[in-house]
Amino acid sequence: MIIERTGRWTGPRTWPGVLLLALVVGWSPLWAGDVQNTLEAVGTNLLEQLQQAAGPRGLGRVALLLEADGETIPSSSRVIQVLESMLLNRFNRSLGIEETRLLSAPVRSEAAARARARELGAAWLLRVRLSIAKDELVASGDLLPLEPTFWESLAGVSRRQPARHFFASAALDREVRLTLELGRSPERRANWSLREVMRLDTIVLDVACGQVDGEADDEVVVLVPGAVAVYRWRNDTLMLLARHSLASLPDSREPTRVPSGNLLLADFNDDGRDELFVRSFNKQQGELLSFGGAALRSWRRLAGVPLCLWHRAGRPVMLLGSTEPGSNRLQSRYQLVDINASSGPEGTLAGKPIRLRCYNSATGRDLLAWVDKLGVFHLEEPAAGELWRLEGVGSAFTLLDAGGEQRQLVHSQAVFSGPDRMIVRGTAGELWQGDSLDLLLLSMTRQQCRAGESRGWWLAGRPADGSGSRIFFLTR
Repeated sequence: MIIERTGRWTGPRTWPGVLLLALVVGWSPLWAGDVQNTLEAVGTNLLEQLQQAAGPRGLGRVALLLEADGETIPSSSRVIQVLESMLLNRFNRSLGIEETRLLSAPVRSEAAARARARELGAAWLLRVRLSIAKDELVASGDLLPLEPTFWESLAGVSRRQPARHFFASAALDREVRLTLELGRSPERRANWSLREVMRLDTIVLDVACGQVDGEADDEVVVLVPGAVAVYRWRNDTLMLLARHSLASLPDSREPTRVPSGNLLLADFNDDGRDELFVRSFNKQQGELLSFGGAALRSWRRLAGVPLCLWHRAGRPVMLLGSTEPGSNRLQSRYQLVDINASSGPEGTLAGKPIRLRCYNSATGRDLLAWVDKLGVFHLEEPAAGELWRLEGVGSAFTLLDAGGEQRQLVHSQAVFSGPDRMIVRGTAGELWQGDSLDLLLLSMTRQQCRAGESRGWWLAGRPADGSGSRIFFLTR
């Protein structure tokens, strides 16, 4: 048996993944006893169903996709870990399964799971899901025959058996309840809160916050494919303050297949209000905007992609990037340009970013934080080189502490489809992990934002089916 481990369930809801419990029978000194406990009861029921499906000829090699639902059972739960150990160390040969291996690579769709299973030489795909419903541990899933390989087809191998669905449940016992509660320890979650605030019917390219109107709370600015919108936080609600169309900007000669863009808020003229530096990658130019009390006013067009606003010798200096034609990535080259000039000295990054942010170190030096297309996070000081590197980081990220040896980064997991996850990492390792979200996170504000009595970060993401976007507020 080949075991695939992922996060939250992303397939059709008729595919709960309990089959993994089906093989639990007879294991676990943790729940040993004369009376069947929760795992034993569910496992016994499912094992009987699997044995009936396998028949006298057995199943051969089986690829198992093991998942928790991510809502009632966290993917990091001890329950999942116990079942993993059972599947690795004690499998039931009466099912005719050839081998057991644990593979950590995630699979995000049914098609990808089938392809992965065939690559491993599996004859069957077993999808597994665990959840809690009405004080019961629920286990359900499907056993699917895979198409014969080329050589099996030549040998006349045929798998005509239909897919089989399995279901079992048992009341939660004290041990399982305790295990689930330990998985939700307040030390790991109590300091963080993520809540949905608004839904949009279009994709969000970037999100930022700042003092757009000069009042106490920060405004939330959202870049969408055809416009930029400013929202004011009032009574726990985002209310539209101003909207500016980008239709007057010339279209790019090579538009990107996936819309992308970059948004920067910074006060370059020291008037107490942030200006908006906007660039959609499907446009040839960007735009510099300011809020005049009733609407957004365009001051000038920008040739490059606005990334940072720094100061050199008392002058505001823009770090301008350039897009890779037809791509949602930036090129590695950038320029340091005076706010009133059109070009300046060039610099080069070690790769091509899909998201770049600017920060200051504890000593006041400028830092560049960026993620490349492989999900590798880079933190570098232009004059000193790279300071920190992490793998598996998504395009939504922000630095909590940019300076010193105790740097902390909050970011989304690097995935290309399916649900995402919030993670906080420090130089010593992972500090916190939030439950999976049923969407792909696209962007996060660079800085903490003031929203009433709270301070936090605004996030934007979209569901896997691409239906619009959702805005979240993350606080600690």
